[in-house]
Amino acid sequence: GEGRPIQIVGVVINITERKRVEEALRENEERLRMAMEAANAGSFDWDIVSGVIVWTPGRHSSAEAHSVEQDYQSWRAAVHPQDIDWVEADIAKCLAERRDLYIEYRVLRPDGSVRWVSNIGHAFYNEAGQAVRMKGLRIDLTDRKRAEELLREREERLRLALEGAKAGVWEVKFDPYSAYWSKEYRDLFGLSEADEATNEMWATRIHPDDLQRVVDANNKLLSSEEKEIGRQEFRIMHPEHGERWILDFVGVRGD
Repeated sequence: GEGRPIQIVGVVINITERKRVEEALRENEERLRMAMEAANAGSFDWDIVSGVIVWTPGRHSSAEAHSVEQDYQSWRAAVHPQDIDWVEADIAKCLAERRDLYIEYRVLRPDGSVRWVSNIGHAFYNEAGQAVRMKGLRIDLTDRKRAEELLREREERLRLALEGAKAGVWEVKFDPYSAYWSKEYRDLFGLSEADEATNEMWATRIHPDDLQRVVDANNKLLSSEEKEIGRQEFRIMHPEHGERWILDFVGVRGD
């Protein structure tokens, strides 16, 4: 009766599998976090019934950033005016067809700047078949879109320069082998779009007295360690216009 323990009873349970599941979950969460950081992605959780959207910022947000609640109308007001109609139509179509959402659109920032984002979402439905929730990722595409626009501008400048110079472009890749002739190049050599871009077809257009010289110069350029820009002048035989002189610049790019 002095309150001294006279027996201890315990129960042990094998929780190895639970620990494995917990560890796998942690690893999956870490992989997801790293993937979202690499993609500059945040997440969203949209309660379709109430209209409340919870946004979790991506890595370009400030260190103090945290999840933000926003009502649907506020989100709608932030979408670029030229995009909102088709964005809403595409969302409605995705929900009606029960397919995952993937859209790219522009948003307006409070400072007046425009950014490109993509929303990737999966919807959840109630027993009546009505969409009640959507969860997914929001990825900032602004840098990619700027790079694409810069590339388009450069390609357009190159196209205009080539048109002005009446120049054609050709390219050969070796592993695996592929060849490309631009429309301007085909026009210069009298080649149609149906003519396959091969060495054999090209050789049929080179003047017989110049062919070996041109081939030897190209092979020398390929084997050179200097990788300088090659320059050749040679004659071709155009099927309609006869003999023409061509100036060809060749650059070799190594791995």
